[in-house]
Amino acid sequence: MKNESKGFDSLPDQVSAIYSKVDRIEKLLNHHPSFKEEVKDEFLTIEQAAEFIHLARQTLYGLVCDRKIPYIKRKGSKRLYFSRNELREWIIGGRKKTSSRQISGSK
Repeated sequence: MKNESKGFDSLPDQVSAIYSKVDRIEKLLNHHPSFKEEVKDEFLTIEQAAEFIHLARQTLYGLVCDRKIPYIKRKGSKRLYFSRNELREWIIGGRKKTSSRQISGSK
């Protein structure tokens, strides 16, 4: 990056350029083989899942009751299990675009 003094008026253009560069870097990293780590799925108990997603156990029970979060319950069992990968996807699925990204139309 050039070490130039830019005026305040050029700040939106500079921010836009930074977003573009970050998006390009993110795309390169996502397609680079060494950065694609294979995450093995692991099953978590209610306590482990609550700790993993930083929620209280009762809040997690509420989400299960409302069927708002993926979970596993064997027939005839009272025990709940959660897939670490499914919880990760559930969290990512709630991602919202920032206002500047919504305007530019980028991801």
